This record gives sequence, structure tokens and C-alpha cells, in this order.
Amino acid sequence: MSAGQYRHSLAIRIPVTTDDGEGGQSIVWTDGPQIWGNVLPISAREQSLAGAVQTLASYRVETHYDSRITGERRFKRLAPTGPELQILGVRDPDGKQRLMDVDCAEVV
Repeated sequence: MSAGQYRHSLAIRIPVTTDDGEGGQSIVWTDGPQIWGNVLPISAREQSLAGAVQTLASYRVETHYDSRITGERRFKRLAPTGPELQILGVRDPDGKQRLMDVDCAEVV
């Protein structure tokens, strides 16, 4: 797929560990490089959490192969905007390191 066929602008979010001032550490997510891809909805379900019903959705992001995309990172949807996506798994569908299929879930 050529780059011009991707419809969504995404930032790769990178976790940075910082001191919380009380002897512990916390994770802060910072924006990393921008990429283009297609964000495709896969499924949605409702879940009861703390007495409230939440909708949880899963997505697949199709993009060019990029070794910076790993399961330890997230995507921030820049244009069009949307929910932040936690990366669950990364696949190289043709085994040639040209394209990637990235399974994601909404960050709740």
C-alpha cells in the first residue's frame, strides 16, 4: 500500500519512567514519531466496571513496517482524532518487513 492511501495520522507514544517524589516511580506517556496508517474497528463490547457500563473496542492499525512500533507503546490518534490505542500485538503479514498489522485496544 502506498503512503498516500493511509487516512490516519498517528503519534507513537513512548513510556517514560519518572520519580513520583515519594520514593516510587510513575509512567508518563510522551509523543514520539508521527506515522500514517489506517485505523480499522474490529469489535466492540460492553463491560460493567465499578457500577458503570463501559464500551471497550478493539482496532487494527495497518501501516508501513517500523521497528519502533512494539507492544510496550501506544498510538495517539492525531487526525482524525480518536481514542488512544494500547498496542497489543504486532504482525508482519507477508514476512518481508514492508507492512505491519497492529492489534490495539482503547486505553480506558
